[in-house]
Amino acid sequence: MNTLKDNLFAGAIAGALWGWLCYLSNYMSGIFPFEGSFTHNLLSFTFGGVVFGIVTSGILAVAGRFLPFRRTLYKAVFVSASVWIVLRLAGDMLSMMEPERYHLVTPETMQGFLLALALGAILGALLKRGEARAEGNA
Repeated sequence: MNTLKDNLFAGAIAGALWGWLCYLSNYMSGIFPFEGSFTHNLLSFTFGGVVFGIVTSGILAVAGRFLPFRRTLYKAVFVSASVWIVLRLAGDMLSMMEPERYHLVTPETMQGFLLALALGAILGALLKRGEARAEGNA
């Protein structure tokens, strides 16, 4: 069983990897234009990924035992997708308040959801690996 510290560390690593995946997937898809230099964007995606990864892994560490899944991978994917959906709903509320500034872009939404699933998969794999390592040391 992973500790909260292990979960948060795995979340930070998964988030950084996920941020790079997001940067690469957007670079290849061109769904939304980048606004800064390569270095600025890479740092922004990395930092944002780390925050999203830590939040996801923290929620997973606290609420994971209450989820209806047995495998850590499924729990991580579920939590990551759920956090993304909550953020998407918050974006919809912003869209209602200022539709000219915030508006739904379907390709971004689809890409974001698929990437949220990817974060859960990366986090779940890292946590499972940590659990296997801990069992081997016990």
